[in-house]
Amino acid sequence: MSLHAGSWTVPRQLLVRAPKARNAVTRLPHGTSLLDLRSSLPVTADRQVVDGLQVFSPESAQINCSPNFFSHNSTDVPAVLLMIRDASGLLARLLAGGHTIIAGRLVGVVLMATRQPLVLLR
Repeated sequence: MSLHAGSWTVPRQLLVRAPKARNAVTRLPHGTSLLDLRSSLPVTADRQVVDGLQVFSPESAQINCSPNFFSHNSTDVPAVLLMIRDASGLLARLLAGGHTIIAGRLVGVVLMATRQPLVLLR
């Protein structure tokens, strides 16, 4: 998600999903590491290429990042969320996966970022 926000800061740990991964941490210089996680790749609709790297689409990144990411990257998350022009793709993914807790987290991000009261339609 940080790449979508334009942040190219090297993270302390980078998670890489791959079907044939070893589920292992590879230590790298300067206190950084690479965690390769055996997991299926997201469907094509949930991927994008950013400067030659395959990453989650902004909508999928919002759903698949950890709660810690929200806490530790308090500028990246709202920046990417507010860049999503049509929320229907994000809403469809949230509903299809039953992601109610993540939906609540995203509402909190919007409220924090816009500082606007939430208007519920009846």
